[in-house]
Amino acid sequence: MADTKYILRYLPLFYEELEEKVVYIAEKLMNPQAANDLLDMVETQYWNGCRVQKPLNPIIH
Repeated sequence: MADTKYILRYLPLFYEELEEKVVYIAEKLMNPQAANDLLDMVETQYWNGCRVQKPLNPIIH
């Protein structure tokens, strides 16, 4: 079980919605630094999630 590998992937919808949020923060709220910080945090969490050896959130039906 220690050799189990997981692949973390995001749906295209995630990227579309993230872009909407970033543009809103940068342009409408006129805070490009906050928009950049959001992208940095998402990227950091992505890479942290890739090192996890179990699913981040269980899927419940």
